[in-house]
Amino acid sequence: ASECPSLLSTTAEDSLGGMSWMSRCGGEREEEIVRFGFEVLYRDSWAGHRIYTAFKEVLGSAMHHHLQSNELLRDIFGLGPVLVLDATALKACKVPRFEKHLYNTATFKARTKARSRVRSKRADIL
Repeated sequence: ASECPSLLSTTAEDSLGGMSWMSRCGGEREEEIVRFGFEVLYRDSWAGHRIYTAFKEVLGSAMHHHLQSNELLRDIFGLGPVLVLDATALKACKVPRFEKHLYNTATFKARTKARSRVRSKRADIL
């Protein structure tokens, strides 16, 4: 039986060429979740991780866009056909601006109170 390499390189050529030894090494890995748009990609194998990393290095910040719309990538990662969402579906999933404002206001108030308590304790020490 051949041995598994102790160090993994992350270049695109090695990522796609190293699939044969990954199957011999067991291929198990902690599950990782990638969210893009309204979809989720679960990666739980070394092979899937290496392929994703290789594409991410090539595509960079456009990776999420390509996962949503590129049929080849969707086929490679087993995501199925491209989702077509109309304006009403997008609007239904979007959080209204006023709700965001209320959430941010409550968060800001809680943060301010917590800081105030810490400041008053510091003033007592000095």
